[in-house]
Amino acid sequence: MNHKTPLGVGTTTTTSGTMRTASTATAAAATTTTKKKKILCLHGRRQSASILSNKIAGARKKLQRVYDLDFLDAPFETTNTNAVAANNNDGGDDQQQQLQPPPPRQLEWWTTTRNDDGSATGTTSNMKEAFEYVMEYSKHKNYDAIIGFSQGGVLGTAMVVLGAFPTVRAVVTAGSPFRQEPFDTTIATATAADPYILQLEQEEPSSNNNKVRRGTDAPKLHFAGDTDKMVPVDSVRQLCEMGGNGRLIIHEKGHLFPTKAVYVNEMLEFLKTTLDDDDDDDDDDDEKQ
Repeated sequence: MNHKTPLGVGTTTTTSGTMRTASTATAAAATTTTKKKKILCLHGRRQSASILSNKIAGARKKLQRVYDLDFLDAPFETTNTNAVAANNNDGGDDQQQQLQPPPPRQLEWWTTTRNDDGSATGTTSNMKEAFEYVMEYSKHKNYDAIIGFSQGGVLGTAMVVLGAFPTVRAVVTAGSPFRQEPFDTTIATATAADPYILQLEQEEPSSNNNKVRRGTDAPKLHFAGDTDKMVPVDSVRQLCEMGGNGRLIIHEKGHLFPTKAVYVNEMLEFLKTTLDDDDDDDDDDDEKQ
Protein backbone atom coordinates (compact mmCIF):
# COMPACT_ATOMS: atom_id res chain seq x y z
CA MET A 1 0.00 0.00 0.00
CA ASN A 2 1.39 3.39 -0.97
CA HIS A 3 1.38 5.84 1.93
CA LYS A 4 2.16 9.37 0.88
CA THR A 5 3.34 12.16 3.12
CA PRO A 6 0.75 14.96 3.36
CA LEU A 7 1.84 18.25 1.81
CA GLY A 8 1.09 20.07 5.05
CA VAL A 9 -1.94 21.36 6.87
CA GLY A 10 -3.25 24.85 6.28
CA THR A 11 -2.94 25.54 2.54
CA THR A 12 -6.12 27.38 1.75
CA THR A 13 -7.80 29.89 -0.48
CA THR A 14 -10.15 32.01 1.61
CA THR A 15 -12.76 34.40 0.26
CA SER A 16 -15.16 36.49 2.25
CA GLY A 17 -15.96 39.53 0.16
CA THR A 18 -15.04 41.82 3.10
CA MET A 19 -11.83 43.82 3.28
CA ARG A 20 -10.23 43.53 6.71
CA THR A 21 -8.57 46.74 7.91
CA ALA A 22 -7.63 48.32 11.21
CA SER A 23 -10.79 49.72 12.75
CA THR A 24 -12.13 51.51 15.76
CA ALA A 25 -13.78 49.69 18.65
CA THR A 26 -17.17 50.76 17.32
CA ALA A 27 -16.50 49.30 13.88
CA ALA A 28 -15.18 46.11 15.44
CA ALA A 29 -18.34 45.72 17.46
CA ALA A 30 -20.44 46.19 14.32
CA THR A 31 -18.39 43.54 12.51
CA THR A 32 -18.97 41.11 15.36
CA THR A 33 -22.73 41.49 15.11
CA THR A 34 -22.64 40.75 11.36
CA LYS A 35 -20.16 37.89 11.51
CA LYS A 36 -20.54 35.62 8.50
CA LYS A 37 -21.09 31.91 8.80
CA LYS A 38 -18.16 29.78 7.66
CA ILE A 39 -18.20 27.16 4.91
CA LEU A 40 -15.41 24.67 4.25
CA CYS A 41 -14.99 23.91 0.52
CA LEU A 42 -13.40 20.63 -0.59
CA HIS A 43 -12.30 20.19 -4.20
CA GLY A 44 -12.32 17.09 -6.39
CA ARG A 45 -9.52 14.75 -7.42
CA ARG A 46 -6.90 16.30 -9.71
CA GLN A 47 -8.00 19.76 -8.66
CA SER A 48 -6.90 22.16 -5.91
CA ALA A 49 -8.41 24.86 -3.72
CA SER A 50 -7.72 27.55 -6.31
CA ILE A 51 -8.99 25.44 -9.23
CA LEU A 52 -12.32 24.77 -7.55
CA SER A 53 -12.62 28.42 -6.53
CA ASN A 54 -12.09 29.48 -10.15
CA LYS A 55 -14.36 26.79 -11.60
CA ILE A 56 -17.31 27.92 -9.52
CA ALA A 57 -16.49 31.63 -9.75
CA GLY A 58 -20.07 32.66 -10.54
CA ALA A 59 -21.48 30.74 -7.59
CA ARG A 60 -18.59 31.78 -5.36
CA LYS A 61 -19.24 35.48 -5.87
CA LYS A 62 -22.85 35.07 -4.76
CA LEU A 63 -21.94 32.83 -1.84
CA GLN A 64 -19.23 35.10 -0.48
CA ARG A 65 -21.68 37.98 -0.15
CA VAL A 66 -23.22 36.02 2.71
CA TYR A 67 -20.61 33.47 3.85
CA ASP A 68 -16.89 33.14 4.52
CA LEU A 69 -15.60 30.46 2.15
CA ASP A 70 -12.51 28.47 3.08
CA PHE A 71 -11.11 26.44 0.16
CA LEU A 72 -8.74 23.76 1.48
CA ASP A 73 -6.06 22.00 -0.57
CA ALA A 74 -6.00 18.19 -0.41
CA PRO A 75 -2.89 16.70 1.22
CA PHE A 76 -1.60 14.53 -1.63
CA GLU A 77 -0.41 15.20 -5.17
CA THR A 78 -1.73 12.92 -7.89
CA THR A 79 0.83 10.68 -9.59
CA ASN A 80 -1.10 9.62 -12.69
CA THR A 81 -1.39 12.70 -14.90
CA ASN A 82 -0.59 11.20 -18.30
CA ALA A 83 -2.79 11.65 -21.34
CA VAL A 84 -4.38 8.22 -21.03
CA ALA A 85 -5.64 8.92 -17.53
CA ALA A 86 -6.81 12.39 -18.51
CA ASN A 87 -9.03 10.98 -21.23
CA ASN A 88 -10.33 8.10 -19.14
CA ASN A 89 -13.78 8.38 -17.57
CA ASP A 90 -12.25 8.15 -14.07
CA GLY A 91 -9.11 10.15 -14.81
CA GLY A 92 -10.18 13.30 -12.98
CA ASP A 93 -12.99 15.21 -11.40
CA ASP A 94 -13.87 17.69 -14.13
CA GLN A 95 -14.67 16.94 -17.78
CA GLN A 96 -14.06 20.57 -18.69
CA GLN A 97 -10.62 20.41 -17.12
CA GLN A 98 -9.67 17.33 -19.20
CA LEU A 99 -9.96 19.26 -22.46
CA GLN A 100 -7.13 21.57 -21.41
CA PRO A 101 -3.47 20.96 -20.51
CA PRO A 102 -3.20 19.72 -16.92
CA PRO A 103 -2.52 22.42 -14.34
CA PRO A 104 0.90 22.42 -12.65
CA ARG A 105 -0.49 21.16 -9.34
CA GLN A 106 -3.15 18.47 -9.11
CA LEU A 107 -4.20 17.11 -5.73
CA GLU A 108 -6.31 14.32 -4.27
CA TRP A 109 -7.73 13.49 -0.85
CA TRP A 110 -6.73 9.84 -1.10
CA THR A 111 -5.07 7.61 -3.66
CA THR A 112 -6.88 5.06 -5.80
CA THR A 113 -4.66 2.39 -7.32
CA ARG A 114 -5.02 2.31 -11.11
CA ASN A 115 -4.40 -0.08 -13.98
CA ASP A 116 -2.08 0.72 -16.89
CA ASP A 117 -5.00 2.14 -18.88
CA GLY A 118 -5.86 4.53 -16.05
CA SER A 119 -8.95 2.67 -14.83
CA ALA A 120 -9.44 2.38 -11.07
CA THR A 121 -8.82 -0.98 -9.36
CA GLY A 122 -10.96 -0.09 -6.36
CA THR A 123 -8.01 -0.25 -3.94
CA THR A 124 -7.36 2.92 -1.95
CA SER A 125 -4.66 4.18 0.38
CA ASN A 126 -3.97 7.28 2.47
CA MET A 127 -7.65 7.67 3.37
CA LYS A 128 -7.02 7.66 7.12
CA GLU A 129 -4.29 10.27 6.66
CA ALA A 130 -6.72 12.44 4.69
CA PHE A 131 -9.30 12.44 7.48
CA GLU A 132 -6.67 13.22 10.11
CA TYR A 133 -5.38 16.05 7.93
CA VAL A 134 -8.81 17.67 7.58
CA MET A 135 -9.64 17.19 11.26
CA GLU A 136 -6.35 18.80 12.31
CA TYR A 137 -6.85 21.75 9.97
CA SER A 138 -10.47 22.34 10.98
CA LYS A 139 -9.87 22.07 14.72
CA HIS A 140 -11.56 24.97 16.54
CA LYS A 141 -12.76 26.54 13.27
CA ASN A 142 -16.43 25.69 13.90
CA TYR A 143 -17.63 25.52 10.30
CA ASP A 144 -21.35 25.94 9.71
CA ALA A 145 -21.51 24.08 6.38
CA ILE A 146 -19.46 22.09 3.89
CA ILE A 147 -19.45 22.33 0.09
CA GLY A 148 -17.70 19.51 -1.75
CA PHE A 149 -17.14 18.46 -5.34
CA SER A 150 -16.75 14.79 -6.35
CA GLN A 151 -14.09 13.19 -4.12
CA GLY A 152 -14.25 16.20 -1.78
CA GLY A 153 -18.02 15.81 -1.49
CA VAL A 154 -17.72 12.17 -0.47
CA LEU A 155 -15.12 13.11 2.12
CA GLY A 156 -17.22 15.94 3.55
CA THR A 157 -20.42 13.90 3.69
CA ALA A 158 -18.74 10.96 5.42
CA MET A 159 -17.08 13.17 8.01
CA VAL A 160 -20.32 15.01 8.81
CA VAL A 161 -22.44 11.85 8.94
CA LEU A 162 -20.10 10.17 11.41
CA GLY A 163 -19.84 13.23 13.66
CA ALA A 164 -16.38 14.57 12.81
CA PHE A 165 -17.89 18.06 12.33
CA PRO A 166 -20.34 18.58 15.23
CA THR A 167 -20.90 22.26 14.30
CA VAL A 168 -21.70 21.67 10.63
CA ARG A 169 -25.42 22.08 9.95
CA ALA A 170 -25.59 21.74 6.15
CA VAL A 171 -23.80 19.86 3.37
CA VAL A 172 -23.80 20.56 -0.38
CA THR A 173 -22.13 18.21 -2.88
CA ALA A 174 -21.91 17.93 -6.66
CA GLY A 175 -20.90 14.86 -8.66
CA SER A 176 -20.06 12.91 -5.51
CA PRO A 177 -20.50 9.13 -5.67
CA PHE A 178 -21.22 6.79 -2.80
CA ARG A 179 -18.24 4.84 -1.50
CA GLN A 180 -18.26 2.74 1.65
CA GLU A 181 -14.56 3.11 2.53
CA PRO A 182 -14.73 6.80 3.58
CA PHE A 183 -17.58 6.04 5.98
CA ASP A 184 -15.70 3.10 7.49
CA THR A 185 -12.49 5.11 7.81
CA THR A 186 -14.16 8.20 9.23
CA ILE A 187 -15.71 6.54 12.26
CA ALA A 188 -12.46 4.76 13.16
CA THR A 189 -10.39 7.94 12.75
CA ALA A 190 -12.85 10.37 14.33
CA THR A 191 -13.56 8.34 17.44
CA ALA A 192 -9.86 7.76 18.05
CA ALA A 193 -9.21 11.50 17.80
CA ASP A 194 -12.19 12.67 19.84
CA PRO A 195 -13.92 10.50 22.48
CA TYR A 196 -16.90 12.87 22.37
CA ILE A 197 -17.73 11.61 18.86
CA LEU A 198 -17.87 8.06 20.19
CA GLN A 199 -20.26 9.30 22.86
CA LEU A 200 -22.49 10.82 20.16
CA GLU A 201 -22.53 7.54 18.28
CA GLN A 202 -23.69 5.69 21.39
CA GLU A 203 -26.48 8.14 22.26
CA GLU A 204 -30.05 7.85 21.10
CA PRO A 205 -30.91 10.42 18.38
CA SER A 206 -33.58 11.97 20.63
CA SER A 207 -30.96 12.93 23.21
CA ASN A 208 -29.06 15.24 20.85
CA ASN A 209 -29.88 18.93 21.03
CA ASN A 210 -29.97 21.42 18.16
CA LYS A 211 -26.60 22.95 18.93
CA VAL A 212 -24.64 19.73 18.37
CA ARG A 213 -26.77 17.47 16.21
CA ARG A 214 -25.73 14.14 14.79
CA GLY A 215 -24.41 14.23 11.25
CA THR A 216 -27.28 12.16 9.89
CA ASP A 217 -29.69 14.89 10.95
CA ALA A 218 -27.83 17.66 9.12
CA PRO A 219 -29.70 18.58 5.90
CA LYS A 220 -27.83 17.71 2.71
CA LEU A 221 -28.22 18.86 -0.89
CA HIS A 222 -26.67 16.66 -3.59
CA PHE A 223 -26.33 17.67 -7.26
CA ALA A 224 -25.99 14.96 -9.93
CA GLY A 225 -25.33 15.39 -13.66
CA ASP A 226 -27.76 13.68 -16.02
CA THR A 227 -24.96 13.28 -18.60
CA ASP A 228 -22.18 12.58 -16.07
CA LYS A 229 -20.12 9.67 -17.44
CA MET A 230 -17.87 9.51 -14.37
CA VAL A 231 -20.43 9.41 -11.57
CA PRO A 232 -23.85 7.93 -12.41
CA VAL A 233 -26.93 9.55 -10.93
CA ASP A 234 -27.71 6.32 -9.05
CA SER A 235 -24.37 6.54 -7.22
CA VAL A 236 -25.12 10.11 -6.10
CA ARG A 237 -28.60 8.98 -5.06
CA GLN A 238 -27.01 6.25 -2.92
CA LEU A 239 -24.80 8.84 -1.20
CA CYS A 240 -27.91 10.96 -0.64
CA GLU A 241 -29.68 8.04 1.03
CA MET A 242 -26.63 6.96 3.04
CA GLY A 243 -26.02 10.47 4.35
CA GLY A 244 -29.56 10.86 5.68
CA ASN A 245 -31.85 13.89 5.44
CA GLY A 246 -30.77 14.43 1.84
CA ARG A 247 -32.28 16.02 -1.24
CA LEU A 248 -31.18 15.15 -4.79
CA ILE A 249 -31.21 17.63 -7.69
CA ILE A 250 -30.38 16.38 -11.19
CA HIS A 251 -28.99 18.94 -13.62
CA GLU A 252 -28.57 18.57 -17.38
CA LYS A 253 -24.75 18.78 -17.48
CA GLY A 254 -21.96 16.28 -16.86
CA HIS A 255 -19.32 15.93 -14.15
CA LEU A 256 -19.04 19.46 -12.83
CA PHE A 257 -20.33 21.77 -10.13
CA PRO A 258 -23.43 23.43 -11.65
CA THR A 259 -23.12 27.21 -11.81
CA LYS A 260 -26.28 27.97 -13.74
CA ALA A 261 -28.34 30.58 -11.90
CA VAL A 262 -31.24 28.26 -11.14
CA TYR A 263 -28.97 25.77 -9.35
CA VAL A 264 -26.91 28.40 -7.56
CA ASN A 265 -30.15 29.92 -6.28
CA GLU A 266 -31.31 26.48 -5.09
CA MET A 267 -28.08 26.13 -3.14
CA LEU A 268 -28.31 29.63 -1.65
CA GLU A 269 -31.92 29.08 -0.59
CA PHE A 270 -31.02 25.69 0.92
CA LEU A 271 -28.16 27.17 2.95
CA LYS A 272 -30.18 30.20 4.04
CA THR A 273 -33.16 28.12 5.13
CA THR A 274 -31.08 25.50 6.91
CA LEU A 275 -28.65 27.78 8.71
CA ASP A 276 -31.24 30.43 9.59
CA ASP A 277 -33.63 27.79 10.93
CA ASP A 278 -30.89 26.48 13.20
CA ASP A 279 -30.22 30.01 14.48
CA ASP A 280 -33.90 30.34 15.38
CA ASP A 281 -33.77 27.00 17.22
CA ASP A 282 -30.68 28.11 19.14
CA ASP A 283 -32.41 31.34 20.17
CA ASP A 284 -35.39 29.34 21.42
CA ASP A 285 -33.07 27.08 23.44
CA ASP A 286 -31.36 30.13 24.99
CA GLU A 287 -34.69 31.63 26.01
CA LYS A 288 -35.69 28.40 27.80
CA GLN A 289 -32.54 28.38 29.91
